[in-house]
Amino acid sequence: MNLGERIKARRKQLELSQEDLARQIGSLQKQISRYETDENIPSAEALIALAYALETSIDYLVGITDDPTRRDVSADGLSDAEKRVIALYRSGFKDEIELVIELEKKRREKEQSETTRSSSQQRTNPAIG
Repeated sequence: MNLGERIKARRKQLELSQEDLARQIGSLQKQISRYETDENIPSAEALIALAYALETSIDYLVGITDDPTRRDVSADGLSDAEKRVIALYRSGFKDEIELVIELEKKRREKEQSETTRSSSQQRTNPAIG
């Protein structure tokens, strides 16, 4: 199988439409169609995004191996949710993931500040609480 055939086969294995895949990698359905028909060759950046979105390796997509299993050594011990966040981050949703992280960081800081303030008030005024 060539690159386009492998992209298409893997997409179908994952039951993704061309639109789904395009959305995941920040592209257009038309571009996915061009990749699958070998009309266009993905850039290195697009190939990386495709590999992550298709839950496979670049080696599989380009025909170095016939094993579509992605081997993420760094994913050992991560939950499925954590793996999905990493995959989204790597497949083009970096800004969105970083925004969520920043918002969560601010929420935790506010929560910690409120807890500290509440504890401080309880120590200075034992009638509170």
